[in-house]
Amino acid sequence: MNKSILHLVALVAILPCTHAIAQAPAPQSTDAKWPPALRGADKNGTATVTSKDFLKVPPSLEKLRAEGKIAPFTVAKTAPTVEVAYQNNLPNRANNGTGWTSWGDIAVASDGKVYVGIGNHGSNTALPKDGGGYTFLYCWNPATKTLKQVVDINKLLDPKAGDPAWSKMHARILEGKDKKIYFTLTLNDGGLAYKTKWTEHIPGGQLFQYDPETGKTKLVASFPGEVTPTTLMDTERNIFYGNFEGKTQHSDIALTAFDLGKGKVVYQSKHDDVISSRNFALARDGKLYFNGKGGFWKYDPDTKAISFLHVQIPVAVNSGGPTPAGALVPTSILNFSAFVDKLKNPQDALSKYLRQQLTPATIALLDAYDTKTSPANPDFYENHVANALLTPLLKDLNTVLENPAFYSEERFTPALLTPQIAEIKKQTNQNGILRANRMLLVSAMSDVIATDQSQWMRSSTPETKEGYIYGTTTSGGQLFRFSPSKNEIKILGENFAGGLYTPVTILSPDEKYLYFVPGGHGPGADVDTPLVQYNIATGERKVIAFLRDVIAQATGYAPSGTFGAKISADGSTVYINFNGDLPKGQNTTKHSEGFGLTGFTAIHIPASERQ
Repeated sequence: MNKSILHLVALVAILPCTHAIAQAPAPQSTDAKWPPALRGADKNGTATVTSKDFLKVPPSLEKLRAEGKIAPFTVAKTAPTVEVAYQNNLPNRANNGTGWTSWGDIAVASDGKVYVGIGNHGSNTALPKDGGGYTFLYCWNPATKTLKQVVDINKLLDPKAGDPAWSKMHARILEGKDKKIYFTLTLNDGGLAYKTKWTEHIPGGQLFQYDPETGKTKLVASFPGEVTPTTLMDTERNIFYGNFEGKTQHSDIALTAFDLGKGKVVYQSKHDDVISSRNFALARDGKLYFNGKGGFWKYDPDTKAISFLHVQIPVAVNSGGPTPAGALVPTSILNFSAFVDKLKNPQDALSKYLRQQLTPATIALLDAYDTKTSPANPDFYENHVANALLTPLLKDLNTVLENPAFYSEERFTPALLTPQIAEIKKQTNQNGILRANRMLLVSAMSDVIATDQSQWMRSSTPETKEGYIYGTTTSGGQLFRFSPSKNEIKILGENFAGGLYTPVTILSPDEKYLYFVPGGHGPGADVDTPLVQYNIATGERKVIAFLRDVIAQATGYAPSGTFGAKISADGSTVYINFNGDLPKGQNTTKHSEGFGLTGFTAIHIPASERQ
């Protein structure tokens, strides 16, 4: 690849949380038993697995490690004890291509109980009995080792014909200042909230409160016309945060602060202020950090205002290739659909200028790209018009972007410059100039283009006593460290096995370790679904257990990836809510590989591995 030329490629993957929606689900039989029996389970439905095989490195992974093609790691000397349970009491198999799945983070309450949620990925426009959505909240009691269903949203809301059906528990489950449990629900694609036919009964996103003492659930708030896949709780200030999306178009995302004490929204940003909406981070002083145009932004709850921090997460090359690990990624990414929308409806001088440079043939295709008038098959324009438009569009844009005259001070004002860009602009060689050009472009159109040093946080921990927030990037599987006080971000290297998408990172209570399960959307199964411990002081990556094969052999359940994991208050147990399936060769249903069967695990880490 010629690194001196800006390469644009289509971003063809839908956001990880919307994977495998194959088709609208057919009506479900209510007599199909699901989940299947969990082998070795006790009377409470929980199986306990102990095995030295948890410490066996898969041969394919061992080969890569020996060849130095992945980040170095060690393996624990003592195997953990793992408890496994299914989310039970389900009405059917949800044979809709994705089935029963879990897309959100979980909560460990102050009393030690764990709350997790699942949904069936059912149709958002049908009643449950006709293949519509189901969502459930479960509670794990570590004292009795039982997983119990505590909330059935359809029983609570009693949806009627025409009401939207909730099918995913995507956002975090949270314990509030009042020790009650808060959660919200979403659609299969929250970005389509503006196309959803909301009703008086279900007018938009809803915030629920579950009371562990009474076992009762009530509706706390509604957010008309929009939903959120991402939430956080500031218990000190009693503020519930959400990245609300889809109110006016697929790409709109607004940071929203809801005061639980006052029972009202106390702040909402513009609906295009948030980029890569699946995560934000809360510092000890109550400031909230989120992905915005050009990099990190901060929300101050005292002033109720947001501000750009002029700092971005660098993108580093992963190990195993000809380029040294840690070098900048030379390619750029164009969010195709968002860029087309911007060119069709230019809102700033830059997009107007770019549209003026397009050839008549490209403009004709661009004008045909109109999802609002798409035929019955919603994928038609993505699969046909979009593909036809991609080649001429990239050709036209590359012609413009390679012209130095494009990067004028008129078009790229000093206000757009981040410290990284200002530093690169000092370089006089051709590569330096072109890199500066790419950085200028991403600052001006960061909502649709990501370049060399533009990256987003996908997961984050609370701020440590030393003043750091740790997390993972949206792509490349990189660990990073952010200092709010210094306004500095440092890449710590690949999380595991060449860098795998990781939606949740856990900070141990003693702040010595990070824990995570790499490959959250399924690829983790390719490396046997490991639970990894990262030593903050030394940078050592240690596998506590390779989980998938051992659990599958012992119980008949094969855990794949996770979007929800937390640690006990004493740091001895990591709780994980898994997406998974049956062992290879036994999946006779229509579920996508690694999905359709959810399971909960409690992994007890030996004291010797936490010293």
